[in-house]
Amino acid sequence: AFETGNFSKCTHALNRTMVSLEHARVSYTIWCYAQDNTNENGDGWNGEDLSLFSRSQIIPGDENNLFAGGRSLSAAIRPYPCRLAGDLIRFSFSLYRTDRRFDLVFRPDLTLATRESEIFLPRYHYPHGAKVSLPAGSGSYKVDWDRQTLTFSTCRQRYSDVAIEMICSSCPVRSRTLLYLV
Repeated sequence: AFETGNFSKCTHALNRTMVSLEHARVSYTIWCYAQDNTNENGDGWNGEDLSLFSRSQIIPGDENNLFAGGRSLSAAIRPYPCRLAGDLIRFSFSLYRTDRRFDLVFRPDLTLATRESEIFLPRYHYPHGAKVSLPAGSGSYKVDWDRQTLTFSTCRQRYSDVAIEMICSSCPVRSRTLLYLV
C-alpha cells in the first residue's frame, strides 16, 4: 500500500475491525496518529506504520483539506450512537454499500430524565445529507450539520424498541430510509 498508494486492503482490514466492535457493542477508541509519519519511515517508533495520517499521502496543493494525509478514513470515520436514552440492542454501518447504510436499534428507557438520543452523522459519508423518515407517533428528530449529529426524541409512551436506518442523500437508493418502531 505504501508503494502503490492503494490502501484498499488496509481500509478493508480496519473496516472488519470496526464492524466487529459494532457487533460486540463495546466502547472503543481508535487512535494512531503520528504527525511525522511517512511511507519511508513509518511512525518513527519500533518500525511500526499504523498511523491514520501520513505526510506521504498529502497531495501537493491540498494541504488545507481537513482529510489531507488521511489513510483508510472511510473505515475510521463512521456514524455511531454517541448517547442513547435507553439500551443499545445493535448498530452497524455498511461502508461498502453505495448508500452508506447505518442501522441502529435501541430500547428506550422511559425512567430516564431525558428522552433524547444522539447519533454522530459524519459529513465524510453523508456530504449532502442523510435520508431519514419518521412514522407518526414514534418521536421526533432533528439534524444539526454543524455538529454532525442527529438527535432523536422518543415519544413519552413508547415502550417498544426503536430502529433507525439512514442512507446517504446523494448516493444511489438501494433501500428505504426509515426511522421506525419494531
